Amino acid sequence: MRSYTSGSIDSLRHCLYLTELLMKFEPTLASLEYIGDFSTYNLNYFNRKLNENNQEFLLEDNTVEYLINRRRKAHENTESTQEDREFEKLVELWEYNIKESPLS
Repeated sequence: MRSYTSGSIDSLRHCLYLTELLMKFEPTLASLEYIGDFSTYNLNYFNRKLNENNQEFLLEDNTVEYLINRRRKAHENTESTQEDREFEKLVELWEYNIKESPLS
């Protein structure tokens, strides 16, 4: 993160990928119960910072699905807004692309 504050966007991208990697390959009870929300927070933070800087990055489908489910759970008791409807449209497009992917 220190190199990001000095202007290196690549270091932010590396942090994002390392967080994703830890979430995928370190699913121990300790990481799920104690640092799971912290990892999710980090993932969201890096994602937002890269988007703010108009930087491209890729996440695995499992990670995208995890973030979608977390957002849906967080907003399940609130009234639907225009932003929610737009989000659901994007989710539908993503799900369609996953189903139609030639690698599936």
